[in-house]
Parts: sequence; C-alpha cells; structure tokens
Amino acid sequence: MEKSILILEDDQEIKTILCGKLTEAGYVVHCPVDSYVAIEHAMTWGLDMIMLNDKMPLINGINMLSILEEQCITVPAIVFLTKFQDATGYEGRPSCLCIRKPFQIDELVALVYQLLNKK
Repeated sequence: MEKSILILEDDQEIKTILCGKLTEAGYVVHCPVDSYVAIEHAMTWGLDMIMLNDKMPLINGINMLSILEEQCITVPAIVFLTKFQDATGYEGRPSCLCIRKPFQIDELVALVYQLLNKK
C-alpha cells in the first residue's frame, strides 16, 4: 500500500519541489490550499505523514498538530522552521521532527523514507 503524505507549505516553490520529489519517490502526495482544507483532508482520507511549515497564515504548526491530535490523528510530522526560529512547543511531541529552512530536498526524501519505514 502506498504511503500518503500531506504537505502544508505556503511557499509555492518549496511545495512544488517537495510534491514532485516525493511523488517520484513513490508516495501519494496531497497539497491542500490551506490549514482548514488540510484538517478536513486528514479527517476524511487519512494520511501516513504530515509535513508543514510552522508559520502558516491561518493555523500555525503547533496548533495544527494539536487539532489533529484532538481528532486522534497522530502520524509522524516534519515541521519546517525558519533559520533562527527555535523549536519551542514541539519538544516531547511523539514522532515530530523539526528541520530548518533551507534544507536539502534529497536528504529530506531520505528522512521521510526512514520515518515511514521504522519498525
């Protein structure tokens, strides 16, 4: 069964590159237009991982993960932080990894593989 990844990123260039690379790697990738659509999608269709920018316009990363947890949706998450932003609020969240922009796309794809294929 193919793994499903939801990408919530407001930088269109990053979103397009991530979507392309992860699709090439064999994942089913969903890129909703905003946080509210992402929540609806996660509740309706399910997912195996979420990748999101902490600084989204409508709902930030911490609040987004909290909303999903309230809906009993707990999947591995990769949170994109800005260069100087700290990871306050993400510590102790199970299966949550913070990485800083800019990042190497190929390294990120390898990380996704590792997280989704943990035993």
